[in-house]
Amino acid sequence: MKSEKYQSTKTNRFYPGRISEERIRQLESYLIPIDELTTDDIAFTLTRARTAWIYALLGYIERKWGEKEAEEAARTIGYYMGRAQMKRRLQALGTDRQTAEQMAHYQDLNHAYGGVTSSDNYSEYDDENVMIYRKSCAFHSLRPPGMKSYCRPIIEGYITAYKELDKGIVGFKDEACLCKGDDHCYGGFIYKKP
Repeated sequence: MKSEKYQSTKTNRFYPGRISEERIRQLESYLIPIDELTTDDIAFTLTRARTAWIYALLGYIERKWGEKEAEEAARTIGYYMGRAQMKRRLQALGTDRQTAEQMAHYQDLNHAYGGVTSSDNYSEYDDENVMIYRKSCAFHSLRPPGMKSYCRPIIEGYITAYKELDKGIVGFKDEACLCKGDDHCYGGFIYKKP
């Protein structure tokens, strides 16, 4: 049986919750009759809820103890989320070392789980690099209006956890990021040569 190489998903065809800005405003006003809610409305709202909970916690920490402590909390949140996810992934594969191809598959799948803000995210890979492209980010794009982005420390936490668990990773590249003012994110993992 021939084993086929993983092909990155570069389409948003399977993402529910892609709704208009007007529909978002209607949802935020809580004035939509309940029998008019759609599955897209619910998918979008659930995607936003994850970010809202994280930012509510980080906002509280920032107000009570300061920005430095909130950044550390964001890093810790990213670390524990990334650690839990990668630990399950590696256990399922029965290894402590993914290939770049396996990491690309994991990244695409994990972003699919992330909901509508991840619908334009995809990975590219070769034998030694897995690069992730994002037009939007759950940890940046859906943060509350006027609130500082804690995307960077959250992602740093993920990177730390992944590098600790996946023994194939030797580094990380960070070429562009929405939280730095770029119009997209582009970064990824460097893997040991096979």
